[in-house]
Amino acid sequence: MLYDNALLTLNYLDAFLITGDEFYAAIARRTLNWALTELRDPAGGFHSSLDADSEGHEGRFYIWTRQEVDALLGPDAAALIGLVYDVSDEGNLEGGASILRIAMPVSEAALRLNLDTGDAARRVEAARSKLLAARSRRIRPATDDKVLTDWNGLMIAALARAGRALGEEAYLTAATEAARFVKEHLDQEGRGKGVCCTAIAPAKRGSRECSKTMPT
Repeated sequence: MLYDNALLTLNYLDAFLITGDEFYAAIARRTLNWALTELRDPAGGFHSSLDADSEGHEGRFYIWTRQEVDALLGPDAAALIGLVYDVSDEGNLEGGASILRIAMPVSEAALRLNLDTGDAARRVEAARSKLLAARSRRIRPATDDKVLTDWNGLMIAALARAGRALGEEAYLTAATEAARFVKEHLDQEGRGKGVCCTAIAPAKRGSRECSKTMPT
């Protein structure tokens, strides 16, 4: 959901600004980069969400079994990823599947596996890249491509704040482009409430005929 990721980003940015811990900044960057890749409309606004279901199963695009991770990464990398991202034979979901989540700092996993922390961090990043590449070959969930004013407002705020807090000009540019989209296509008579019906009228995407006001 667009709004969840915008609100999470704002929270992680607050944590970074308060503590100075780069861990929180990294999560904010990954969250925004995901939104820019997965939910951004070519016209500059942001779509509402990705479906949970694909291939007839909830979460299929995102979940992994220990057997899949072992086969893809090999036993050593799989053991490290299992500790860091909570992948086990039992799984953290029904049926023995796991949704990847940060369950342990890389430094602690490295200590348990008798690895150098820097080396473990590089191995985790390499494994993440392999997992993402393999996931990209799965059937993707559908996109709800409505462009909602209020949800876009939250993402614009997150991008703008991240641009300043993290010194990332690309986030400021994306915030500006999204704000321009809202102003040009969703702000009617200064009320600022609307939805761009991209799913209903894709041929008119980016045009005023594609916009209508609705409660938000």
